[in-house]
Amino acid sequence: MKISTKLTIGVTGISVVLLFVAVLLFWTSNRVANLIIDIQELPKLQAKLGTLTIQHYQWVEALGVGTMLMKKPFTKALDPTKCDLGKWYYSFTPPEELKDEYVKVEEPHKRIHASGTKILDAVNKGDIETAIQIYQTETLPNLDSTRTALTNLRLGAMKIINKNLHNIENSMNNLKNIVIIAFAILLLLTSIISYFFLIKPLKQSFKKVISLAEAVSRGDFSAIKEE
Repeated sequence: MKISTKLTIGVTGISVVLLFVAVLLFWTSNRVANLIIDIQELPKLQAKLGTLTIQHYQWVEALGVGTMLMKKPFTKALDPTKCDLGKWYYSFTPPEELKDEYVKVEEPHKRIHASGTKILDAVNKGDIETAIQIYQTETLPNLDSTRTALTNLRLGAMKIINKNLHNIENSMNNLKNIVIIAFAILLLLTSIISYFFLIKPLKQSFKKVISLAEAVSRGDFSAIKEE
């Protein structure tokens, strides 16, 4: 086999290893980038959920203190799809890990708003006692259930953040190990190729040249003729 052919085979082997490493680097970098995007978005979700929780405490306070106690007109949304929580809820697609907690928000949230309609009807009829009863048995318990569901969503988001951070760390460690192994393989391949395709053939050629030179020095030119 010609040296050029051997070199071609060797270079091809090295190129395959380099291509494999490049593919792994590309895949790992994409995975890490996606995890980072998720991490950047989830704190925004946590902040949003905190704001929505506070808003519904304010909603209940406006109903109980403002309207029932102080006789002020109730100006907040009674339709559960029109408040900020409803608008967010019906436009948001939760990550798979949060779906179980996400669906627990809807029903108690609807019942809060439904209780508001009942309370206003009772207040308008002058039946404050019924309004207070609805407030205590329906509004407040469902507010607590909604708060719990939103809190669990926030905790779930934190778990995803921690998991993604752990996955990023693992991906970077795996990438480091892959690079080390790849360079070790490249070094080994280079050594093997250098020895079998370059050094060994050259040593054999040098031996022939030395043998010819020694033969000529002895006056034996038959070796040259044979070559």
